[in-house]
Amino acid sequence: MHYGGGILCPEPGCGARVRSQQRLSDHRAWHRGETVCSVCRVRLSSKTKLRSHLQRQHGSDPSGGELWGQRFINL
Repeated sequence: MHYGGGILCPEPGCGARVRSQQRLSDHRAWHRGETVCSVCRVRLSSKTKLRSHLQRQHGSDPSGGELWGQRFINL
């Protein structure tokens, strides 16, 4: 749904507005729990921010690298 201030998230009770369908897709990944760090369980606002978090905070390569012998799922 397009509203004057962007696209309204259709999730009940959310109310977030985003600027594009891509941002809505990223935002909805947050609702589905797809942006939670597998190491420290922090929840990030997008898959892109999760990738950056994994690299900066845990020294991992989210495209298939290893950290302490643990493989990360490809995002």
